[in-house]
Amino acid sequence: MLLVILSIFILVVHLFWAGNRLMDLFTKSRRKNKVQWMLIILLVPIIGAVAYNLTMRRQKLSRRTLLF
Repeated sequence: MLLVILSIFILVVHLFWAGNRLMDLFTKSRRKNKVQWMLIILLVPIIGAVAYNLTMRRQKLSRRTLLF
C-alpha cells in the first residue's frame, strides 16, 4: 500500500513539474528545438526536467531590479 501511495506521489510531482517546464518551454524559451526538449521532458521523467533547468539561460538582473 505504501508503495502505491509513493508511486502516485512521484507521478503527481512529475506531471506538475513537467507541465511547468513545458509551459516555460513554449511561452518563455527561445530554444529552436522545442519538440526535442518536449520529448526529453516527457519521456525521461525526472532527469529530463532537471536537464532542461540546468541548460536554461537566465537573464542577469541588475541589482537595482532586485531591490525594487
